[in-house]
Amino acid sequence: SEREQLDLDLLPVLLQSLPTAPQGTMEPLGVELARYQMTQPAVLNTIATTMLDPTRPNVERLNAIAALAAFRSQGNLAIELVMDVLEQHATEQGEIVEAAMLAASSLTGMPNMQTPETWTTWWNTNRRRSSLERLRNVIDAMNRRIALQNVEMQQARNEAQRSSSQLIATYQDLIPMLSLEQQLDKLRDLLQDPRSDVRRFAVDRMGVMLRDGHETPELQAETILLL
Repeated sequence: SEREQLDLDLLPVLLQSLPTAPQGTMEPLGVELARYQMTQPAVLNTIATTMLDPTRPNVERLNAIAALAAFRSQGNLAIELVMDVLEQHATEQGEIVEAAMLAASSLTGMPNMQTPETWTTWWNTNRRRSSLERLRNVIDAMNRRIALQNVEMQQARNEAQRSSSQLIATYQDLIPMLSLEQQLDKLRDLLQDPRSDVRRFAVDRMGVMLRDGHETPELQAETILLL
């Protein structure tokens, strides 16, 4: 069983090491402490006491928050405590609030909402829901965001296509009216355009000029560069 696998003599050592443990060890340390929490409920309270105590050094409070961020197996218990920090953000130091928001993201699976007010508003709506329901809501929100991004990307592609078509139509009328030298200068610019259909128009137009017998050294040089 979990109780038999855990060495209870090790627990005080883990808790004592928490305030000064290197930042890179906080994830595995937090995961291990979360395992003890399943049979030793005082573990979470001990960590929370450090996290919520404004008289403790910031490094100790930050380590406590980082450890709680790894309590994903005890997420409902840990997130309540992390939200206590965010609800008091007006009187908290910035780095404590930032760490608490990252911990909230880790415990809920939500993207970081960037502001404590957004987190607390979300939590007030979702705190009574189970972890599974919250996760379902996260997935639904992500799907909606992806769908919206796809629509926006398609709209942007359509707008770019319309812009390219209008530009090409304009050049089709304009370029034949220019001198050969001016045409070549303009086509050089179009060959550097980021839009592939505009570059293709420039290549086609150069082909027309060659077929029409305008084989100037400059045009021949530009054509060679395309090969």
